[in-house]
Amino acid sequence: MAMAASRINQPLMAELARVEEQLALVGQEAGPLLQEAIRHHLSAGGKRMRPRIALLAGRLLGHEATDDLVRFAAVTELVHAASLVHDDTIDDAATRRGEPTVGATWGGHIAVLVGDYLFAQAAIITAGLGSLRLMSLLAATIQALVRGELRQMSAAYNIEASAANYEARISDKSASLFVLAAEGAGVLAAEGAGVLAGVGEEQTQALHQFGQLLGLAFQIADDVLDYTGSDQELGKPAGSDLANGVITLPALRYLQSLRPDALDWRIVEEGGEIDRVVAAIRASDGPECALDRARTLSHEAVSALRTFPLSPAREALELVAEETVRRRS
Repeated sequence: MAMAASRINQPLMAELARVEEQLALVGQEAGPLLQEAIRHHLSAGGKRMRPRIALLAGRLLGHEATDDLVRFAAVTELVHAASLVHDDTIDDAATRRGEPTVGATWGGHIAVLVGDYLFAQAAIITAGLGSLRLMSLLAATIQALVRGELRQMSAAYNIEASAANYEARISDKSASLFVLAAEGAGVLAAEGAGVLAGVGEEQTQALHQFGQLLGLAFQIADDVLDYTGSDQELGKPAGSDLANGVITLPALRYLQSLRPDALDWRIVEEGGEIDRVVAAIRASDGPECALDRARTLSHEAVSALRTFPLSPAREALELVAEETVRRRS
């Protein structure tokens, strides 16, 4: 795995630099206020996980380093960035990755416009790629993001929600973006040199499955970190999901182990003693049980790649899946 990472890291870094160049162009015609807010949000950091997956999936299919793939990788980051702006606005979040959110700096009205603008820019770039199937995939992703947010709102403070309901929500809110990155790269390859390269529906669906499973694993691991990580590692207050009434898998596992009268959940709903509840969940086996589920999904994601011949790109994607459940931020 280390050999694969070293063999692919340098060209991938060069391609990610080209993605950053694409992102730097966004908002130049939007006027000073919107442009400043967009630059603030896009430059706040992040691992560029979704562009990485798109670029690696392209390499897996022999569709590497093309201008179209780089533009599409930028699209995946724009959709992710737009969803984060809207999430922060809905949650009235003050920080994101240790920096003030767009809403905290410019207000909720500007934040909504920034998110809308980024979604629109993603659509404009995708339309320029000339693939109706890719446009349909983008539209389905944005629809899933909205559906997931509504699922989350309707499940606020619901301690009786099932793990299946939780996974359905994060499938919409998080995994859909990973599917966009992985499957979208497959669509580009299939509609480009796909016939010559032997890219068919089986390969595209394998990438869909990989993105879905990896996205679920990533989000569960992220939800575990909300309890086990520090404010500095997270770039936001630990336990912020719980404070907003979002009951994630670590909390669900913890709650399943309690007597019905063991915790007065109204304390959480009323915004009090969050630290006490977060500490109780952190000390329980809830986070580890949730992380076990993330590991299982990560292993299944790796298995989904076995339809492809062994290559540095496949090994790099496998490494991404494995590191997803070992990260600290």
